[in-house]
Amino acid sequence: MSTVITGASGHLGGLVVEQLLAAGTSPAQLVATGRDVGALAGLAQRGVTVRRGDFADPGTLDAAFAGAEAVLLVSTTTVGERFANARTAIDAAVRAGVSRVVYTSLVNASTARMTLAGEHHRTEDYLRGSGVPFVILRNGWYLENYTDQLPMITRYRALLGSGREGRVSGAGRADLAAAAVAVLTQEGHLGATYELGGAPFTLTELAATFSEVLGTPIVYRDVSVA
Repeated sequence: MSTVITGASGHLGGLVVEQLLAAGTSPAQLVATGRDVGALAGLAQRGVTVRRGDFADPGTLDAAFAGAEAVLLVSTTTVGERFANARTAIDAAVRAGVSRVVYTSLVNASTARMTLAGEHHRTEDYLRGSGVPFVILRNGWYLENYTDQLPMITRYRALLGSGREGRVSGAGRADLAAAAVAVLTQEGHLGATYELGGAPFTLTELAATFSEVLGTPIVYRDVSVA
């Protein structure tokens, strides 16, 4: 029986595969899936089974999930298509008879008002009603969403946003990947929904941290949502 990691060519899925291997999971027990199998060639060379799995092409998923014991369902990135994609993948996991689906959702998905929350909430409800054992990981905002902007932030000495004094419970992708590895490899998590993130901060505080670390004055400039 194997553990299937969807989106393994992406940032989070790739980190989960790497951490599972580092923790001693045999490559023979791992299946890495993605839309572009060529992007997974490095994992294939290390003994990981590589399969094409495209949520927008349901015919690929039965083969991708064949023989799976557990599936890490990494949320897709296309806004407006997330729920349909996740529903297709959950249905395929049910057909495969998996004993665990781990879904990467959004922090406070059932109450959050941000645009992305609705599709995650619908997916969570669908997963709970599917009958398959599950774990839901409500991932906080990736810190990389900010640090990847550092070249622009340092050029203009400004961090832009529309969060006012709202607080962000961010976490690095590596830490969120470690949480996924834990629930994939440990018992006692089935049925749980975990809110995951770090110590909350405002964007004003984040700009101050950037200033301190970079030695360059960085200010936070709040702009309208529009």
